[in-house]
Amino acid sequence: MLGPADYVLFVDGKPCGVIEAKREEEGHKLNIHEDQTEGYATAKLKHLKNEPLPFVYISTGEITRFTDFTDPKPRAREIFSFHRPETLRDWIKTDKPLRVRLYDLPGTSNSGIKRVPDQSHQQIRDFV
Repeated sequence: MLGPADYVLFVDGKPCGVIEAKREEEGHKLNIHEDQTEGYATAKLKHLKNEPLPFVYISTGEITRFTDFTDPKPRAREIFSFHRPETLRDWIKTDKPLRVRLYDLPGTSNSGIKRVPDQSHQQIRDFV
């Protein structure tokens, strides 16, 4: 059973993510809690009529893992710090998650990211 979230993140007054706090000694096994964080992402929050939450963090304070559930293949990755609210706001406003935008770059395909020819480097800088 899914209990209450430890922290709910709000941007512009709307919930956009959850932080699940874990004890420091659980740092080596944070991945076993990823199913729990997915449950928070899809849960309806009490007193709020929210859509599924796109951003989920699980952290010991020393180790933090982040999952973007708008990604076509969401998976947790270790990050060095929490994202700034402005960054989350920008991501919410984009119509495609980062991985999809990377696939849309010239010289890439859905089968995997490929090396982009040198003449496309300026296009990449302009895109990002």
